[in-house]
Amino acid sequence: MADITLNKSFLYFLPIVYRELVNELQMPYKYFADKLLFTTILNTYIYVNGKNFFCIRFENTDLSDEIIELFRKSALFIKVEREESGYAIIMDIPVEGLDCYYKFINGKYSKILPIDKTEIIKFADAFLSSQGTVGTKLVESIQQVLDKSPKRAQMIKDMFGLRDHEYNNDWEVSSIIDVDKETYNYGKV
Repeated sequence: MADITLNKSFLYFLPIVYRELVNELQMPYKYFADKLLFTTILNTYIYVNGKNFFCIRFENTDLSDEIIELFRKSALFIKVEREESGYAIIMDIPVEGLDCYYKFINGKYSKILPIDKTEIIKFADAFLSSQGTVGTKLVESIQQVLDKSPKRAQMIKDMFGLRDHEYNNDWEVSSIIDVDKETYNYGKV
């Protein structure tokens, strides 16, 4: 991947969109990794100009035409926008991912359906674990957030100086999304 800071939609919702693409286009699960398509991704977004769409931004490379053609084959494809540094592919939210989508945007990570949690971890293992220690720790962190792990809860207590009686066990162990960071606005990225 390009040298970037990934937002939460890359970590928690791209796996759901990717699952749909793999199933719909009948491509091998590691197709993007094997073809080095993941190396061109700049970031992902769950809002496009304030509407509920999914957007994948990627660098302009020798692979751009192949990436665009692949996405054009999907029923989720809406359009492609040319940018100075690359392209933005705008897509519908997959119907099978709507439950995950709404829980994700509301910060209810532990409430995501088990089948979607499994997909998120499968994606993270397949594509992030290969990034060495940083990738492995990121996969572990994602798993802790999805499972609302006691280890992650303790980390939050320590971070904010909370005593056990001050901590609400109903709280999620990650913040909700930053809407500004998760919104793609044409011409403003």
